[in-house]
Amino acid sequence: MIDNNKQLKDEIFDLFQENLVDVLQFDDQDLLYDLNDDIIDIIVYDNIFKKELENSLYKSSAKLTNKELLLDGDAHIPNVQNWLSDFIKQYGSGFFDNVTLSRYITFSENVKKLDENEKNLVKKLLQLYRNLKFFPDSMKDIPVDDWEIVPIDKFVVKKHSELSGPPKTKGEKEIEKLRQEEGDYAENSLERKMLEEEVEKKEQIENLQSEANKYPQGSLEKKALESEIKKLLK
Repeated sequence: MIDNNKQLKDEIFDLFQENLVDVLQFDDQDLLYDLNDDIIDIIVYDNIFKKELENSLYKSSAKLTNKELLLDGDAHIPNVQNWLSDFIKQYGSGFFDNVTLSRYITFSENVKKLDENEKNLVKKLLQLYRNLKFFPDSMKDIPVDDWEIVPIDKFVVKKHSELSGPPKTKGEKEIEKLRQEEGDYAENSLERKMLEEEVEKKEQIENLQSEANKYPQGSLEKKALESEIKKLLK
């Protein structure tokens, strides 16, 4: 039986302990689908192994991002363990939805310091944590064929004419203009600080709007995210 496949369990456990960050950055969808199938096939029958994988996340010293992470006012290494601690400290250890995840990625002071690639890594870590810890409830209302533990980017291969990316939104153009204006003022001037605050606010709105666009009109997730946007616009 698959739950007695010790070699496969050892290989998966080693991946989580030694190469978790590499797995989160891996872009070979076929291999990720196979890995998810193996993990799910095992944890369906073996709750102890599921708990062991979860505990390996709490203890992981693998460095996820580069800038120091602040916990209770003290600087910590930005590893997997500390990123999970930061999220749990703010939102608790219970099940969380995509709206909560979006709030954390948008408003967390530690996340704000990251570039887009690192933000995506933190997001993937939290998705993996949720998928694993709360399995099978984390896959509720999701077709079995789409179940996953390690999150997969369902990207679409773009035509050559689209490789430069989609046109910038009005908000993105405004942010770009404000960033250019920042350079006209001294580092610690009042004018520059005001512009930086405006940029931060607009970036938060853009991030929330981007996430809201992923949900169908009238869905609870879309309404919740649009409510957050309205608060920022006041």
